[in-house]
Amino acid sequence: LSGSASAQLTKGLLEAASDEETANSGTDDDRFVRCSTSKGDFEVELFPEQSPNGCRQFLNMVRAGFFDQGIAFFRVNKVAIQLGADQQKRSNDPFQSLRQPWDIDPNPYHDPNIPKEESAKIRSLHPWTRGTIAMIGGLQMVITRVSGGHPMGTAPQDSPLGRIVGDGMERVLDHLYDGYGNAIDTKGQGPDQIKIFEEGMEYIRREFPKTDYISHCEVIQSPSSNTKKI
Repeated sequence: LSGSASAQLTKGLLEAASDEETANSGTDDDRFVRCSTSKGDFEVELFPEQSPNGCRQFLNMVRAGFFDQGIAFFRVNKVAIQLGADQQKRSNDPFQSLRQPWDIDPNPYHDPNIPKEESAKIRSLHPWTRGTIAMIGGLQMVITRVSGGHPMGTAPQDSPLGRIVGDGMERVLDHLYDGYGNAIDTKGQGPDQIKIFEEGMEYIRREFPKTDYISHCEVIQSPSSNTKKI
């Protein structure tokens, strides 16, 4: 190939790779996600400028159909809701690529250039508010139910990927079943994420059938004023 032809070919390959990366990780227009649960739908507004890596991971999970397998709200207490555990011990894992390490975004109030004590003091003034949703590592996520009175949002790598919009908290997430307790807060009683890693939703349906779960998530153009209630 001539120099100009080679340059054109290289340019084309780079543009194609860039397009593929954008398709896989989302674009600036991907600001809202709707999730369907056993209690109804809720919607999320994303903060890609604040948490680009967390938003990218969440969008990759949405597009890969991760939530379509059923993702239990395995930890529900008065302060927060935890989710994201799924069956990991299986052959031909369709979500293996999502399990690769990724860099958690830094806390927007964390300053590594000042003394640790001073940075910690600043972060302590900005705990997550009610409706905050964040990636907390791997595929694990948390949603806060209250504003303040808890340490969430004060660690150096606590960075919210978005917030629940509309009446998703009051209409859906405040009504998740918590009657079983959970293995983290109630000393082994209730849903155990370790067993979810082993058996997935089969374990939840067999042992804790009232546990609520996400059945599907999708990117939407804008939040809806009317969301479905089951």
